[in-house]
Amino acid sequence: MPLHPQSEELVERAAALGVSDVVGLAWEEIRVLELRELELKGEAPAVASEDLVVPAAHGGVPVRVYRPGGRATALVVYFHGGGWCAGSVALSDPDCRVLATRAEAVVVSVDYRLAPEHPFPAGLDDCWEVVDWAARNREEIAPGAARLVTAGSSAGGNLAAVVALRARAAGGPEIDLQVLLCPALDLSFDYPSCVEDLGGFWLGCGDMRALAAAYVGDRDPGVWGAPAREPDLCGLPATLIVTAEYDVLRDEAEQFGERLAAADVPVRTVRFPGMLHGFYEYRAVVDAADEVWDLAGGAIRDPYSIDPG
Repeated sequence: MPLHPQSEELVERAAALGVSDVVGLAWEEIRVLELRELELKGEAPAVASEDLVVPAAHGGVPVRVYRPGGRATALVVYFHGGGWCAGSVALSDPDCRVLATRAEAVVVSVDYRLAPEHPFPAGLDDCWEVVDWAARNREEIAPGAARLVTAGSSAGGNLAAVVALRARAAGGPEIDLQVLLCPALDLSFDYPSCVEDLGGFWLGCGDMRALAAAYVGDRDPGVWGAPAREPDLCGLPATLIVTAEYDVLRDEAEQFGERLAAADVPVRTVRFPGMLHGFYEYRAVVDAADEVWDLAGGAIRDPYSIDPG
């Protein structure tokens, strides 16, 4: 379908705020400018939250823990987007409040180290250590939570997918579900949606190449940087994948879903027509954003609702 009118409005409002076409500016400047996006995220439910530091090999990883009250259905570890070089717990705060409420789950949002100051695999290592910590302390963090879930947006979806591979390779922790929202999974950027530069006026293929280069540099990312390159996807957690029609990352995410299904992993892939990359973060502008959080919340409450194939 054509670009949705609300997607057009999102582009216009982002441009008016000065938060579009920022890739290429100094990373410090981008990280300041992006906080203006909070205006586009809408009101978020009041949820009790606490800032902690998770012990880690390099000293500690800051996290924010959201507790919506009542018995938690799951413990969710959330990785924000931002192309591995931007984004923060502060910027994803409204998203995590919505997710905690819709999923009736405790959410741990990870403030992992950012590239290029902390190149690959520093951010990934932080995410892994937080998931390991969450698994070992689940009863204390989210008493009674039956499931461990990882979730991520864009670059955060990449990190969530890699953590699942790493957990499989290490023999644990057991992750029951992964939620991948417009994830970057391959880093080759040669899929048709990227070659055609779908949505390039919002997030172009050139932008993604620049972000990936800042993240991995000249190194071969391998499967720890590009999880879609893993040939064997058997035994991975049940997976919910959300894609947007006008997103350069659309095809690699959808192909990943097809490969998971072929590997007998329960998976559901949902494409949102007329939408742009990361649309679900902008609830003040895009009505379909609420559908995504409802989908994610429902899957977290009942991962067995994810249909195989």
